[in-house]
Amino acid sequence: MKISHTGHERAKANKKFIKVLGWNERCLELHMVARDSFLKCKENFKCRYGIHYEKMKKSRTNFKKALKFCKETEIKIKKEKLLKSYAKNNKSDFCKDIKTLKKQIKKYLM
Repeated sequence: MKISHTGHERAKANKKFIKVLGWNERCLELHMVARDSFLKCKENFKCRYGIHYEKMKKSRTNFKKALKFCKETEIKIKKEKLLKSYAKNNKSDFCKDIKTLKKQIKKYLM
């Protein structure tokens, strides 16, 4: 008997789950479309041509572009969040955000 897991559960079981800023706004819907088109293509015996294959290719490229955009602008989004917390004079959140941002920039540069 096989137990089916969602992609999210598999990601948690196999390795550490990585958050991507902007996922819910930009990538979530495109990911669902790309996954649905992949499953339709898979139902057609892993087709390599036709309508389903072209839809799958297009939806995958759209998803990959959105994910790339989110990853590239992640640090910019974090910096904007940092400026907002500084403007609100919330010192504890500001210091906490500075520490996490420094760690993430070091990982990004390595």
